Amino acid sequence: MREKMDLLWLNAKSKMRNFWEDFKHEEKGAAEIVAIILIVVVVVAVAAIFSKKLTGIVNNAMDGADSFTNTTLTGVPSGQ
Repeated sequence: MREKMDLLWLNAKSKMRNFWEDFKHEEKGAAEIVAIILIVVVVVAVAAIFSKKLTGIVNNAMDGADSFTNTTLTGVPSGQ
């Protein structure tokens, strides 16, 4: 009985040591995930800061495309 208890104890001890070693190596991957999350946050923040300028650029492009389409289809510039 004592031998079986010793084997169980050694097995549990070995599993805990393996778990700890695996945990230490997995932490490297967690740092990469944090870095990716920070990059995403920075991109979203920049987009929020410049949202008015981006909206203006998109609106100007769409207005230009609309004007070009009207001029092409009707032959008359849209300002006249």
